[in-house]
Amino acid sequence: MIMKVTRNNRSVKALAQSKATATTQDSVMNMNEKMTLRELQTLISSTKGLSIPTAKALRTTDTPVAVYSTTNFSITVYACGFALAKSYKRTTVVRVDACRDYKYQTLHDKIADTKKSATPSHVGFDVFLDIAWPVRIMLTAEDQLEENNDKAAHRAISEHPAIAADVKEYNRYVHGESVEDMVINEIMKAEMLSTLTDKQREVYVLYYDEGYTLQEIGEMLGVTWVSVRNRLEGAMKKIHKNYAENRV
Repeated sequence: MIMKVTRNNRSVKALAQSKATATTQDSVMNMNEKMTLRELQTLISSTKGLSIPTAKALRTTDTPVAVYSTTNFSITVYACGFALAKSYKRTTVVRVDACRDYKYQTLHDKIADTKKSATPSHVGFDVFLDIAWPVRIMLTAEDQLEENNDKAAHRAISEHPAIAADVKEYNRYVHGESVEDMVINEIMKAEMLSTLTDKQREVYVLYYDEGYTLQEIGEMLGVTWVSVRNRLEGAMKKIHKNYAENRV
């Protein structure tokens, strides 16, 4: 009976120690995550004129001042002004002081870009200053990770032509199409949209890319659904004609 109580006491102590350790780990894994971007800037140095360090150099030679971590994504900001972002096994290094206005392209921006007149949409830097710091840095980190992933995929295909066909077939089986195919399709789509008039391009994107009905598009543009249908039919005729003329 005494031994049973002893074992229970040990179990209670072990459980308490385990909870305390978990709490400590949580606080370390999410250090200063609620601090604002404005406050974070007072803790880091400028990266101007500095080369981007490697992930290993950051981890081994500098001190973290803020950490944000979820199951599959983490950002660690170091005193030197660089942040290390990790998604699964992929990593990238971000210049924190370069995270200013956030520029991005909406679908409509991409359409306008076929006419070489697009101005990327953006969110002003002041919007991010007084909210939690991970928000702004995460946007740049995710963009860099995606860009690095695309470059790696293209490099793998170009450097290993012997297995390129197998890679493409595997990607097509898993994802429906390869990265290379997706890029080619985007180029072909841009060329195709560039042959349409502004009104045709507008209804084509709203109908096929954004999924609006003819009636909804008509209400958005202030025209009848019949007018929308006519523009769409005109767009499809141009596309088919262009395809026929350029088909090898």
